[in-house]
Amino acid sequence: MHTRVTLTATAYCVLSSVAVAEAAPHAKTPDLDEYCVVAQRIVTRTGQPVELRIHAAFDGFVKSKATISEGDDPIAEIQQYNWADDVGTVVGVSCKLKSADHLNLVYGEGTAGPDGACQDMNRYVLDSLGIAPAQLAYPDVLFDPTEQPQTPGIPPSAGGTGPQWLQPYV
Repeated sequence: MHTRVTLTATAYCVLSSVAVAEAAPHAKTPDLDEYCVVAQRIVTRTGQPVELRIHAAFDGFVKSKATISEGDDPIAEIQQYNWADDVGTVVGVSCKLKSADHLNLVYGEGTAGPDGACQDMNRYVLDSLGIAPAQLAYPDVLFDPTEQPQTPGIPPSAGGTGPQWLQPYV
């Protein structure tokens, strides 16, 4: 089962987060059914429209892939999975997005980019909520807004995004 939403957005990244941020003065916390669309826009710096597929089952999300359809009017489809606790409260969101270079290849140079990191979305959400790190629900989890995550063997511009985020769950 999935839900489709067509909104504006665009990098391939799996984003796992409870709170998220690169804030703009008009920042608004994204609705759950728009979360990965907003992440696509922020992480790849684009306004290219995308369709969002929200997966009800994690296995379907793991097997899914962000794609861009072929044809005269190609549309990107990105993927989202909402992590819930035992009572159904969403405690995290994972996204699979299209990269700026793929968007530029399909839609033309300058459509997107350069790619940012999932951390940019984390900063955006925290800033839009107006939450200081000291106010977080889990005080033992440290959030450094200046952190630049790095995964060995992955270029810094990718910010540790991609399939390695799924590894602990499969």
